[in-house]
Amino acid sequence: MADNKLPWHRRTSTYLVLLVLAVAVPFLLLLSKNVADLTTAYRENAVNDAVKLAKLSSSRLDGYIDGVEDLLESIAVVALADLDRAEQLGARLTALKARLPDYINAIQVIALDGSVIASSAAPNHVEPYAVADRKYFKEAMKGDDIGVGEPVISRTTGKLAVAFAKRITEAGKARLVVSLSLRLENFENLLKAEQLPPGSIVTLLNENNVVLARTHDAQTWVGKNLTDVKIVQQIGQRQEGGIEGASADGVNRLAGFTRLHKVPWWVYAGTPRAIALAPANAALWRSLLWAGSAAVVGLVAAIWWSRRIAKPIEQLRGDLELWSGGDLEHRSAVDSSNEIGALAQHFNRVTQSLQQSTAELRASEKRLDLVISATTDGVWDIDLTTGRIFTSRKVKGLLGYDEHEIPTQRDAFEALLHPDDKPRVVQALKDHIQHRTALADEFRLRTKNGEYIWIARHGQAEWDEQGNAIRVAGSIADITTRKLAELEVQRLHAELEQRVNDRTAALTREIIEHKQTQTQLEASNESLQASLDRLRQQTREMSLLHEMSELLQSAHTFGDYTHVIAHSVQTLFDSKCGGLFMLKPSRDLFEASATWGDYPTNQEVFAPDECWALKLTKLHVADAHVGRLKCAHVESDEVGTYVCVPLNSHGETLGLLHLRTDSEADAQKLRARLPLVHTVAEYLGLALGSFKLQQTWRFQSLRDPLTGLYNRRYMEESISREYSRAQRAAVPMGIIMFDLDHFKQLNDRFGHDAGDAVLRDLGRLLQERVRDTDIACRYGGEEFTVILPGADVDACCERADELLQLVRDMKVECNGQILNDLSISLGVASYPQHGPTWQQVLKAADTALYQAKQRGRRCVAVAA
Repeated sequence: MADNKLPWHRRTSTYLVLLVLAVAVPFLLLLSKNVADLTTAYRENAVNDAVKLAKLSSSRLDGYIDGVEDLLESIAVVALADLDRAEQLGARLTALKARLPDYINAIQVIALDGSVIASSAAPNHVEPYAVADRKYFKEAMKGDDIGVGEPVISRTTGKLAVAFAKRITEAGKARLVVSLSLRLENFENLLKAEQLPPGSIVTLLNENNVVLARTHDAQTWVGKNLTDVKIVQQIGQRQEGGIEGASADGVNRLAGFTRLHKVPWWVYAGTPRAIALAPANAALWRSLLWAGSAAVVGLVAAIWWSRRIAKPIEQLRGDLELWSGGDLEHRSAVDSSNEIGALAQHFNRVTQSLQQSTAELRASEKRLDLVISATTDGVWDIDLTTGRIFTSRKVKGLLGYDEHEIPTQRDAFEALLHPDDKPRVVQALKDHIQHRTALADEFRLRTKNGEYIWIARHGQAEWDEQGNAIRVAGSIADITTRKLAELEVQRLHAELEQRVNDRTAALTREIIEHKQTQTQLEASNESLQASLDRLRQQTREMSLLHEMSELLQSAHTFGDYTHVIAHSVQTLFDSKCGGLFMLKPSRDLFEASATWGDYPTNQEVFAPDECWALKLTKLHVADAHVGRLKCAHVESDEVGTYVCVPLNSHGETLGLLHLRTDSEADAQKLRARLPLVHTVAEYLGLALGSFKLQQTWRFQSLRDPLTGLYNRRYMEESISREYSRAQRAAVPMGIIMFDLDHFKQLNDRFGHDAGDAVLRDLGRLLQERVRDTDIACRYGGEEFTVILPGADVDACCERADELLQLVRDMKVECNGQILNDLSISLGVASYPQHGPTWQQVLKAADTALYQAKQRGRRCVAVAA
């Protein structure tokens, strides 16, 4: 009642203040809550983006180090071949270093005691030096993992570099250590931060907290030790996660970090806190400005507005309910010129700002998806709380699924695992989650069409603060081709080793039985001497078999193989006459690869059906006293006892071993050794099959698959070899370089199938028309090179004119069309007229080719 005694304008003002407070206070609380939630969301998104970027960079670095490990193993193949020739090995390492990228500083081959055998930096060094005290050597000697050294300044480039090393084993025994050093500046290309805001950094540190690479201001920070930085100390206590704190440059950042799998390094990615939370702070200031404006408007409103303010406020309250429920598309419909209308406009602006912020978050997610799509490997992510699994488009492409066909639940996806691999793969993931072991394995996955492919998986789990795993993410890559080749080689080696072990076991049992017989028959000197002779013979056979195995493993050419086999068989069986016959590529005749004794020359070639051993596919003995069938390829009736045994490999007959005897005593010895003949034939068949497979792989690595010509790698090896011969013999060496004129227009007009047909026919033409001593290679694209040993400039020009005419006469058929009127432009150069080295002569020929094109093409140009 006392309030009714107040003046009218005071009472109205009091009601208005109460009304403003009743409306403003809840709204301000709601705005404060939403701004706080927005700030939390921006902070979490910034940390999550940083963690994802750290994982992406970690995965990319792991893949890069996998490539370094493969390169070390490839270098080891070269090193093992020339291990006893240090000077030649050093030269080969130098040549290999010249073909590798510039960021590779040096390559070393190191003995197990730490002494350097050869180095690409000093191929002809005289004084030996040792690296036994280097960190990368010590780590490599601990096991099969790759060793990593400390960053040091290279003496050759003056730039920071880090060394990688790997211990190489052969037949289960450590042989040597191979190392190479990489410039640290190359790792900067693997750290990308496009999806983070300005001011963000990505840093790579080693186990001693030394900066190896950094996306910004790398020259200042690379090589510095950050052990004293507090945030680095906190990160060093965990494998992976998010963190907030001051970086080494003093900037407070929202960051994510993760460890690498291959080496003890970790990646740190951070965004400045002020930039990450800038949209939330701007929303807070806009909210405060709007609330203050609304309060001022409410306090100065007229009393008569109080009757008109209730309905707009009620409508605005409904708008706020929709807004707080997450409907950011909704806009207030209050349209008046008073303060309520202004309030509605502020509300709409705040809603629009929040909607824009949400759109920015979604755009950030799309950028992350783009980064995942750009990686060479597939990316997967398992939510352990829901069991849902996310896979990138690369994973779907590997398995042949469309976008929405691949399983999204963990159990359904694990059903794609090969039944033999599933228990191991599931257990590996469980061990990683429970015991934090490394997650890196290989297994088979079923594709959409039901076939299985081999997959290499790398992954890393994420744990919450209570130590519970909440998700696992990683990458997969298709390794089917490599895995199948490895399995085939392992199978061949296992089969060969099993056969040798079986024969060794049999010989061991015979030796034991011989010793037992020796003990029982001590009274009989004659029997004892016979047993001793048999034991010596078996020991000799084992020694000769071992020697033959070592020689075959060291042979590199088919001639070496046949020479070793012929020599070993003669010595092993005391054979005075015989031969080794190999099936010709036409598969219709067997031809002598090696003969010994008085073997007739007219019996060195015969058809498969002329030999009973080949027809029966097993060992055949022809004994004159027993009267067994003789083979048609043994024409002389004076031949006594002989043995023919096929050399088979995996069901395929590759050759035939033929042994003859002249006397009855030799025939008895041969009959007694028939089991050994059979065993040796089986071993030689497997050895020839393995050599044939190796030669096939070498042929494929040196030939261009489209044209059948030698590739550029073989060209560089051949031109270096022919150049050395030309130097020693003081003779010239010619080079012709040419390419097809208007090849791009031909592809554009008739299609790439027509271009491939032209290249294929041109390759066939070169193989048919060049001399046996000439070397025709596909240099690249539509460009070809012909090396002519012993040819001067005049001979090269004559040969180039002939090639020009041959190409003019070419007619290529493709898709029902005849392509003719083809032409080439040729450049000619010769050593030593156009340069003292083969590199200068090759460059001169290339320059001459360019001059021929400037002259209008379809002509030959000679180097100046």
